[in-house]
Amino acid sequence: MEFVHLHIHTEYSLLESTARMDTLIEQASDAGMEALAITDKNGMHGVIPFYKKCEQAGIKPIIGIELWVEGLKRSGSFPVLLLAENNSGYRELMRLSTIKQTEQVITLDRTAAVLENAVVLFPYAESEPAALLRDGDPSGAEEVLEAWTGRVGALSMYMERQPVQDEDDMIQAWKELAAQQKLPLAAGFNVHMTSFDEREALLALKAVETGKPLSDVSLEHIKHQGWMKDEEGIRRLMENEPDVVREAGRIAQRCHVTIDFNQSLLPSFPLPEGHTAESFLRDQCFRGLKYRFGEPEQTVLERLEHELGIIHDMGFEDYFLLVADFVDFARRQGMLVGPGRGSAAGSLVSYVLEITDIDPVRHNLLFERFLNPERLNMPDIDIDFPDYRRDEVMEYAARTYGWEHVAQIVTFGTFGARAALRDAGRILEAPQALVDRLASFVPQGPGTSLRKTYKDNQVMRDLLEKESTAYAVFRLAVQLEGLPRHTSVHAAGVVMSGSRLFDHVPLMKKDGNILLTQYPMDDLEELGLLKMDFLGLKNLSLLERMTASIRYRENETIDLRRLPLDDESTYKMLSNGDTTGIFQLESAGMRRALKQIQPERFEDIAAVNALYRPGPMENIPVYAERKNNQTEPEYPHEDLRDILAPTYGVIVYQEQIMQIASTMAGYSFGQSDLLRRAVSKKDRRVLDQERTRFVTGAQKQGYDEQTASAVYDLIVKFADYGFNRSHAAAYSLIAYQLAYLKAHYPAHFYAALLTLHAGNPDKMGEYIREAAQKDIAILPPSVNESTAVFQAASRSIRFGLLPVKNVNAEMIRSLIEERRHVKYSGFIDFLMRLNPDVWRRRPLEMLIKAGAFDEFGTDRAVLLASLDRAVEYAAFQKDVGGLLPEGHMDFRFVDMPPFTELENYEAEKESAGFYLTGHPLHKYDRVLAPFEPVSFHEELPGNRNGVWAAGMVEEVKNVRTRQGQSMAFASLTDGTGSMEAVFFPNVYRTSHNLLQEQRPILIRGRADQKAEGNKLLVDEVLDLEELQRTVDDVLYLKLTSRQGDVQKAKKIKDIVKRYPGGTLVCLYYENEKTAVRLSDKYRVSEKDALLNDLKTVLPEEFVVLKKHRG
Repeated sequence: MEFVHLHIHTEYSLLESTARMDTLIEQASDAGMEALAITDKNGMHGVIPFYKKCEQAGIKPIIGIELWVEGLKRSGSFPVLLLAENNSGYRELMRLSTIKQTEQVITLDRTAAVLENAVVLFPYAESEPAALLRDGDPSGAEEVLEAWTGRVGALSMYMERQPVQDEDDMIQAWKELAAQQKLPLAAGFNVHMTSFDEREALLALKAVETGKPLSDVSLEHIKHQGWMKDEEGIRRLMENEPDVVREAGRIAQRCHVTIDFNQSLLPSFPLPEGHTAESFLRDQCFRGLKYRFGEPEQTVLERLEHELGIIHDMGFEDYFLLVADFVDFARRQGMLVGPGRGSAAGSLVSYVLEITDIDPVRHNLLFERFLNPERLNMPDIDIDFPDYRRDEVMEYAARTYGWEHVAQIVTFGTFGARAALRDAGRILEAPQALVDRLASFVPQGPGTSLRKTYKDNQVMRDLLEKESTAYAVFRLAVQLEGLPRHTSVHAAGVVMSGSRLFDHVPLMKKDGNILLTQYPMDDLEELGLLKMDFLGLKNLSLLERMTASIRYRENETIDLRRLPLDDESTYKMLSNGDTTGIFQLESAGMRRALKQIQPERFEDIAAVNALYRPGPMENIPVYAERKNNQTEPEYPHEDLRDILAPTYGVIVYQEQIMQIASTMAGYSFGQSDLLRRAVSKKDRRVLDQERTRFVTGAQKQGYDEQTASAVYDLIVKFADYGFNRSHAAAYSLIAYQLAYLKAHYPAHFYAALLTLHAGNPDKMGEYIREAAQKDIAILPPSVNESTAVFQAASRSIRFGLLPVKNVNAEMIRSLIEERRHVKYSGFIDFLMRLNPDVWRRRPLEMLIKAGAFDEFGTDRAVLLASLDRAVEYAAFQKDVGGLLPEGHMDFRFVDMPPFTELENYEAEKESAGFYLTGHPLHKYDRVLAPFEPVSFHEELPGNRNGVWAAGMVEEVKNVRTRQGQSMAFASLTDGTGSMEAVFFPNVYRTSHNLLQEQRPILIRGRADQKAEGNKLLVDEVLDLEELQRTVDDVLYLKLTSRQGDVQKAKKIKDIVKRYPGGTLVCLYYENEKTAVRLSDKYRVSEKDALLNDLKTVLPEEFVVLKKHRG
C-alpha cells in the first residue's frame, strides 16, 4: 500500500461534508487500504469513533485536524493539515483544537509553541500559500512557507498535491514553489464526499448553512472538494507523479497514535493537612452518621464499614468527597437539593454525607445496586438542583477545581427525517403544501427514517412516483438525514479530571463561562473520565417557590427534609386521585392506580411509581387487593416473606430480586446484581447457565430443585419489570413533598404552578379551575398589590403582572420600584409616576382591561376612553413640576357607559388570556343544568348518543366541501379548557347564524375518536341566549297528592329528562296545597312534543305553561 488518504473531512466537519465515517471506513476496507486519516475542520469530534472503527476494520487510524490559522500576509484564517506522529502529537492536536475552538483565533506563534510531534501539510485548495499564488504573489507564498519552516522545521512540512482539472498553471506554480522551498509534495484529495454522487447533497449543506436556495449555490463552492477514491483511481489521476503518491504512504508510516481506553482519570479532592482521601472520607462519614442516626445500631455501623471498604477497594473516595462538596455548596447557597436519583440513594455513605436524603436502612435499599464490587464500573451519582440554579453549581465546580479541569459535554443535533425533508424542500423551493404532505408521512417517535417510511407507506411511494418535485425533495433529504447539523450542550453532564482536560479530550466554547468537551458522553466514559450529571429539576424550583411563599406570606418555615411521612391529609388527597401538579403522579392512569391502591404509607407511593409502567402495571390490581385486605398475600416460599411482605408478595423492585438470590442461592449482593442484569437480556444460553448456577446454589442452602427452579422462573419473569427501588423511593419523596404542600397550603401550591406554567393557557386554565373548586379566589391583577408572578394569600391568589399581554419585566420592575415609596392613589397618580421611557400605550390598555386599576373605582370603559387624554394630562403635570399638588384630582374622565359584565369578561380574556372575575357561561348555569354539559378539560366520553357541551365561540373557520357545500370548524372555550367543534353541512345550514365569535352556544355531538385532542362532531346547536329567555318561565304540573301520585311523579321526571331546556318545572299537589320546584337539572324546553307526552300522564288542564313577562 503506497497511497493513503491524509486529507479527509468526515460528517463531523459540520455542514461541510457528506462523507459518513462508516462508509469511508467500509470503502477503505473494501479497497484494501492499510491506513486512513481524519482531518476535520478545526475540531476533533469524530476522532474516538473513527479510531475504534478503523481498529475494528484492521485499518491504521491517523489522527489529524485541518486547523485554520491566522494568515501571515493576508487577513483571515487559512487551513493547515496537522497529523499526529505519536501520542504526544495527539495531545498537541487536542491542545491546538481547544485554543482554536475556545478563542476562535490561533496564530502561527501559538501553533508552533505547542507543535512538536506532528506532520504539517499545506492544502492545495485553500491554504495561504495557495491563495497568494492564485493572486499572483509567489514571493508572498514563499515568505509564508519560510516562516512556517523556521518555526516548525522543514523535516515535518509537506505540500499537498491535489489532482484537479483545468488548473495547469496553478499546479505548475505550486510544484515550483515546493521545489524552491525543498518541501516534498504528497498526494491528497481533500475528501468531503464518499462518492461523486454526493455533490448535490454537499451543495445542499452549503445552502442550508447560508440560508440560500440550492439554485443560488455555485459549484465554485466545492470545486476543490474531492471524494473517496481507491489507490488505483489516484494513480490514474497522477500517473506521471508516482513518487508524490508514494509520499502520502510514507507520511502515514510516520504516524502512530494509540488511545488508551483503560485509564482512570479521576480528579482528587483537596484534602486538609494530615489526611488521606480514605481517612477524610471516613471522618466525614462518622460525623454524618451521628447527625443522621444519633447512636446507630450495630447493623448500621457494619453496613457503613462494608460500603467504605468497597469504595476504598475501588479507589472512589475522592469521588464521594467531590459530590458531597457540590451538594454542600448548593445548600449553603440556599438551594433545595433533590433527595437522590437512581441507585445512588441505596448508599449509606451518600446518606450520611447528605448527598441523598433517603435512609437506605429504613427503606431496605442495597448498596451493590449502586456500586458492585463484582463489576468494575464508575460510580454514577446524579444530583438534582432547581432548574434555574444548576449553572451556579457548575460555575462553583469550575471555579474551585479549575476551569481547565471541568467541562460540560457536547451533543450533536442531526438532520432528523422530517427536518431533512423540510430543509430539502426549502432549498429546492418546493411548494410548502407538498413539503408538509411529505413530512406528514413520517411517523413520530424513535426508530423512524425516510427509507423505512418509504418502505412502509404505499401512499408516499405513489406520490413520489407521480410528483417529480416530491421525488427530488425526498431523494435529497435521504442524503441529508442523520448527518450532524450543529453542536449543543448535554442537558446535565459534567466531566472532571485531575489533570488538564485538554490532555485527554479537546475542548470548545459555546455559551457561558464553562468549557465544553468536543467528545460526546460515551466517548468520555470510555477514556476513563469522570462524568457527573447536574440535573435541573423544575419540581425543586416549584418546591422552593412554594416554601418561600409560605415563609413570606404565612410566616411559617417548612423544612421539606423533615416532613412527617405519615400525614393523613396527604394520603387522603392522593387516594382521591387529586394529583394535578404532583411530580410523577398526575397522569390519568396514575390517578386511577392511586384510587385503586389507596396509599396510606410512603411505601405505597414508591410502589405505585414502580408499578405504573408497561408490564408491571398488570400487577396493580393484585397489589391493591392485597393491600386493602380483599385477598391474602401469597409468597413463592415462606423464607421470602420478609423480602416481599412490604409489597404484599408482589415482586416490584430489582433489589427484591437481588435479595431473593442472596437468600435462596447464597449469592452475594454483587453476584445477585450480575444475575439480575444477565437474565434481563433473555439470552437462552445465559438463562440456562444461570438456572444451573442458581439451582445448585439453592440446593446447597437446603432447598429442593423444584422450588429453586420455580423461584428462578419468577426472577426471570420480573427481571425486566423490576424497578430500581432506590430511584422509586427518592422520586416518591419529591412527590410526597409536593402532595403535602398541596394538601396543607393549596393557594401557595397553585400560585407556584401558575407562575411556572405562565404562557401555557391549557395548564393555567386547569390550575385556575382546580383552585376555584377548592374555594381559592383568583384575584385580578392590581398595580398596588401584584408582583410579576402569581402571589398567594391563605385562600386567594393574586394574578401576576407578567402574564398580562404586552407587559414586560422592565415595566414591572419600574412599577414596583416606584410603588415601594408609596402606593398609587389613583389612575392619574400612576401615570404621573410611571417611567415614560419604559411604558407605552398598549401595555397600559392591557392592564386596564385586565382590571389592574379597578381598585380606584373608575370603570374600565371610562379608563380606556380617557387613556390618551390622561397620559397627556399626566405629562403636563410633570412638566409644570408639581406646581399643582392635587392636580390629579382635577382631571375629568370621559363620560362613558360602563362595561357590561360580558364586556368585562371579554376584556380580561383579551388581556390576560383568562376570564378572571367570572365566566360568560356562568349566567347560563341554571338553563345548562339539565343538559349536564361536559367540561372541556376532561377527555370526551365515547357516548354513542352524544354529549352536550357549552362554550364561547372563540374562532370560526368557514370552508367548503369537495361538493361545494359550506361547513365550519370552530374553537370553543368553557373556562376549563378549549375544544374544536366540527359543523358538517347538514348542521351548518341551520346554525351558521349562531357561529359568531364570543357568542355562547350549546352543542350536542360525538367525540371524534381519530383526533388527538378533544374534538366534537356536532349534531345539534342551541342558542344559549334564547334558552336564557325562558329561565323565568314555569311549567306547572298538578297532581292530587304526594303519596298517591308517586308513580305519576316518577313518569313525569322520566319525560322531562328527555326534553332538557330552560323552563323551570313545578309540581303542585292539590290535597296538600303545596308546590314543589324541581331542581334545575329538570328544566325543560317548551316543545309541543313535551306537552303532548305529559298529557298522556296528566289531564290537559293539569299541564300549564306560564311564560314570564318582563
